[in-house]
This record gives sequence, structure tokens and C-alpha cells, in this order.
Amino acid sequence: MVTTHQSPIFTAAEMRENLAEILNRAAYGQERIVVTRHGKELVAVVPIADLEELERLEDEIDRQEIE
Repeated sequence: MVTTHQSPIFTAAEMRENLAEILNRAAYGQERIVVTRHGKELVAVVPIADLEELERLEDEIDRQEIE
């Protein structure tokens, strides 16, 4: 695992090996975890509250664009 900025980074192989730990860190530790493949950022595992906030913000932007 490598850490840059504030988000821990795991390779896809590390993700497979440590899935339960990574899910718990996101769910209970409120961590945002980045997963890389071949050195490139691929996906992020985020707490559900972060996803809900992102969706709320997207809805707000959509409403503003309609008005």
C-alpha cells in the first residue's frame, strides 16, 4: 500500500488480498481508498455517506441547470 495526499492507495492485487479490510476501512473508518492497476488510478472505495453527498450535489447542479 502506498499513501499519497490523504487517501491510501492499494494495487488491484492488494485489493483482492485485503478486500474485507479495505471495505471496513471505508465503511467504519470513513476512509476514501484509491485502487490502482498498472500504476494508474482505477477506482475508489468510499463511504456510502460520501456517495450520497456526491449524488446530492449532482442533483443540485442538475436543478440549477434546469432553472
